[in-house]
Amino acid sequence: MVVDAFGTDEVIVAADIEAAAEDVTTPAVAVVPMTGLSSPSTPSSNTHAASSPSITNSPQSYEGPVRFRSIADIYANIEEVVGIDEEEGEVMMVISEEPTCYQEAAIEACCTEKINKFKQQMMTEFEMSDLGLLSYYLGIEVEQQKNRILLRQLAYAKKILSQFKMADCNVIKHPMEPKTQLHKDLEGTPVDTTEYRRIIGCLRYLLHTRSDLSYSVGMTSRYMERPTIMHHKVVKQILRYLKGIIYFGLAYIKGPQEIGIFGYSDSDLAGDLDGRKSTSGMTFYFNERLVSWNSQK
Repeated sequence: MVVDAFGTDEVIVAADIEAAAEDVTTPAVAVVPMTGLSSPSTPSSNTHAASSPSITNSPQSYEGPVRFRSIADIYANIEEVVGIDEEEGEVMMVISEEPTCYQEAAIEACCTEKINKFKQQMMTEFEMSDLGLLSYYLGIEVEQQKNRILLRQLAYAKKILSQFKMADCNVIKHPMEPKTQLHKDLEGTPVDTTEYRRIIGCLRYLLHTRSDLSYSVGMTSRYMERPTIMHHKVVKQILRYLKGIIYFGLAYIKGPQEIGIFGYSDSDLAGDLDGRKSTSGMTFYFNERLVSWNSQK
């Protein structure tokens, strides 16, 4: 059994018809010379000469690198029979030998080529510049790695804490105490409405990468018309919680080709003390990565 290779994608195998059936089940070793090109339809004289047992058992006679493979492994990858030489008793077969890493590299190169082509087309139509990979967009930090993309608002979160003098505050573990029920609190002491609204506005923009704040920020947003000390305490608690998890964000990791979409939803069933309406929440995941979330009355 002798193999003559040409190119990186195909291998020509010359095998004796009578011995082929026996060799498939035995752990014989074939020599695969990596140099010398020949036509797949008309094997060169080197192919026939290599059929002798002396060359098969002497890999040193070849110039260039060689490798050893099981004949059973070679037959397992056979894709197409090219032809049979009845006089010589040989079968010519094409074997796919392209490694997975080569396939991935080819796909990646093809995608890069299409992206570059699209960029050139856009530049001919519009006045624009290529700034490379996205790293920062409207306060959202984007860290693109080989197998994952990270989204977070670290600098923006620090700015919020500094702006409202909470940079050195004590850290707590929950954005809102369990079973907290807010209401309009018409008899409570009012606080600075402008500052309260500014805090809520900043926190709402932070929700682009912080789904864990959706419920608490949504609840405090309902009382911007006349906030009181009760409402302001909850807002301060959100800021103290933010201080402890300031580096958190969203991670999208390269996963399998299979697509999995699932979600969760819940409702507090008439939990609003003022209007007896329900607050519903939902989260949706694409291949176990959070892509959509919401909490609203």
